[in-house]
Amino acid sequence: MISRLRSSRSMILAVALAALLPARAPAQAPAAAPEALIQAWAAAFNECSAEKLAALYHPQATLWGTNAGALTTSPEGIRVYFEGACAMRPPVRVTVGQVVGRLHGGAATVSGTYDFAREGSAIRARYSMALVAGADGGWRIVQHHSSVLPGRP
Repeated sequence: MISRLRSSRSMILAVALAALLPARAPAQAPAAAPEALIQAWAAAFNECSAEKLAALYHPQATLWGTNAGALTTSPEGIRVYFEGACAMRPPVRVTVGQVVGRLHGGAATVSGTYDFAREGSAIRARYSMALVAGADGGWRIVQHHSSVLPGRP
């Protein structure tokens, strides 16, 4: 009986303390639709700005680039990857195709296709990005995977 009474008092105290603590604000999604990030990414890619591209990624982001031989796991590595893409002459250009975005509270996903063109030839690729809300109120890429679309079997 005494242990039940102590248990009840502990429960009441815990509920009372929880009521007094400030509530944590739920994660807010940025005002811009997640699909807008892929357009910003394509604009920075076509401008050949490794700095602007790297700025779109969260500091803990990972990148599986379309032509990468290894997973890139650091801001410096992401910048270097895009510097390599920008060093190609003539430059590679990207055109975004299908874009499908989904909100998940303070996170989002964007998936679809894009075409990379250089010297009259194009490579169609697919991408998926996981996004998180940034401190600045915009989206940041936390995970980006890109691969060439397979040919028909």
